[in-house]
Amino acid sequence: MALERVRRKIDAESALLTREQLTAVLNGLRAGEESKAYTSRFLVKDGDKEILLASKKIDWIEAADYYCCLHARNRSYMLRESINDLSGELDPRQFVRIHRSSIVNLDRIRETYRDGQGEGSVVLTTGPTLRMSRGGRQKFLESGRI
Repeated sequence: MALERVRRKIDAESALLTREQLTAVLNGLRAGEESKAYTSRFLVKDGDKEILLASKKIDWIEAADYYCCLHARNRSYMLRESINDLSGELDPRQFVRIHRSSIVNLDRIRETYRDGQGEGSVVLTTGPTLRMSRGGRQKFLESGRI
């Protein structure tokens, strides 16, 4: 009986240690996600000059082959980068990819509409209406900014 009590005590202590280790690992991962640096400005061509465009001023981004068209304040700027690469550089708390060809700034969404089983559309405060795929709608809902 004494040996059984010792075994149970050792098992309980190792389980507690394992739980503490898992908690520490999870907290470390969460801190790593929050501290990731996202691109805050883009160098884009504007006629004969190049300007630094702040990411928070971007209304939405449209894919155009190997380029992206950044729409900001009724202006458009081309950037030689794929939409896949660009979506990884933007803060997911601020930008959501709602379609395979578009990323939207969550602060610029005025309203959303549902079309059918899960697809829909997004109307921006600046006027454009963008299509939203089923997967994009799910990402939008998961963003927590509804």
